[in-house]
Amino acid sequence: MFELEQRILMLLLLAGLLHARPRMSVWAKLGVAAAVLLALVAPAVPLGFPAAWLAAALIPLLLWQSAHRLANARWPISRAEIAVWLFIAAAIGFMLAAVSGMRMSAALLFGVLAASILWRGTEEAPAPASHLGQVGTLALCFLLAEIAPFVEAPGRYLLGLVGGAALGALCGYLFVHLARVRAESGWRLAAGPVQAYVAYGLGALFGLSGVAAAALGICVYVAYGSRRGLFPDGVVRPQPLDARPVFIGAVAVLAYTGWQVHVPLTPQLLAECVLGIGIGFLGIALGRRFGGSRFGGRMSYRGSLLPLGLLLLPALLVWPRETDLGGIPVAAALVLAWALTLGAKGALTPLLNLYAMVDEAETTIPQPDYLAGGTRVGEIMKGDTPRVRRDAPVAEVIEKLLAGGAGCVAVTDDEGGLEGLITESDLFIKQERLPRADVSYPSLFREPVKPDRLPEVYAEIAAKSVAADIMVPCAVSVKRHHNIRHAIRVMAEYGCAHLPVIDGAGGGFRGVLTRSDIIRAFSRETKS
Repeated sequence: MFELEQRILMLLLLAGLLHARPRMSVWAKLGVAAAVLLALVAPAVPLGFPAAWLAAALIPLLLWQSAHRLANARWPISRAEIAVWLFIAAAIGFMLAAVSGMRMSAALLFGVLAASILWRGTEEAPAPASHLGQVGTLALCFLLAEIAPFVEAPGRYLLGLVGGAALGALCGYLFVHLARVRAESGWRLAAGPVQAYVAYGLGALFGLSGVAAAALGICVYVAYGSRRGLFPDGVVRPQPLDARPVFIGAVAVLAYTGWQVHVPLTPQLLAECVLGIGIGFLGIALGRRFGGSRFGGRMSYRGSLLPLGLLLLPALLVWPRETDLGGIPVAAALVLAWALTLGAKGALTPLLNLYAMVDEAETTIPQPDYLAGGTRVGEIMKGDTPRVRRDAPVAEVIEKLLAGGAGCVAVTDDEGGLEGLITESDLFIKQERLPRADVSYPSLFREPVKPDRLPEVYAEIAAKSVAADIMVPCAVSVKRHHNIRHAIRVMAEYGCAHLPVIDGAGGGFRGVLTRSDIIRAFSRETKS
């Protein structure tokens, strides 16, 4: 494998590993740091490995590890966030041009890439991810796997990019249904990562963009799967890099690439690293001051040095200054990454509406003929259910819940389609289960909390969360013309206290039917 590809692969692995959460957290950090430091050691025996094989093995895995971020990246981006991001990019670019003599265009392009990687490394859950943090990883994927076809035949490759995205959308849709059919087996957990590999492989096989196919397939699988009940607790599973064997294997690959790269530490390179870390730390301070809680809000300045050092330092160390990687490939990779990110965001809602029209009969429980007639759902349901957007703060959700009479708040998308419901129980302490362990713990909005400390910490934790973090996706619904006997059967079978009511093409949300509505209807009949 060429040295250039080794360096890009090393940066891509770092971006993925620093978002993994293996049980051995301390040893994991030490292992990643040691693997990075191997870049300073000359390899005793230079080894090679086909770049295409490593790219095919790692790109789908790393994209899936970021599945929730890819599917739920937030738009629009505030002016303050854009300003901080541009400051980091420009400062790093000008520093490299001044110290190392890089061409200004190439230095600024690297600054943009470094700013995106750093931004992603310091964004924190549960806040929605930003597109500013996704572009760097996607650009590295394009640089590693597909930049040569783009440079050689741009027009043909752009057609392949669109075709790959369409292929990924189809794969995501089909695998959601496969996962629902095999819900009782381990296939349901494996379907997501398998879908990413299938989409990538088919894209490469048919001469399309495998990166676009895998990325959009993951977006569709997560967003559409959430609507179909694949992730009832809102947590995208599995996270392969969180498993110890997979994480150790990825660190081993990182150590191998770092050892093979070998970057001699010169005074000039050391000065670049020190100045780069200083710029990055200043960027983190500005991001926390002006970029909101999404940028390291809960992370201390001391704690932020770890992702800063493990992301920005290797980027400065191993970036190929002396190779033939000019400004055009980097610019092309960044343009492709932005095009894919924004294109996926724009296409996701229409795709979800199209899928809802295609299989509306599955999401809306059909009513048997013998239950037709009589009192209809539309006659007793609540049509004035409070609604919020995915990015609505918890304070707004609470205000609307208390002011409304439906006992819940609906979370809707830009087109008015229902994405989930929030009830009182979602705004209170719940028992969460640890993955791969028969252990549960009390949590508020998926953050561990002691019940007796709730009065002191409720406002603080609520301020960090938005509606999308706490909503429960809706897997079933009924229509307004359905008989209440049918609605009662659905509520009893699926354990629904609040049953969504939809109508029209694309499943437009009309309101909810509650147990109180049904009891109230029975009460009127009893009095009459």
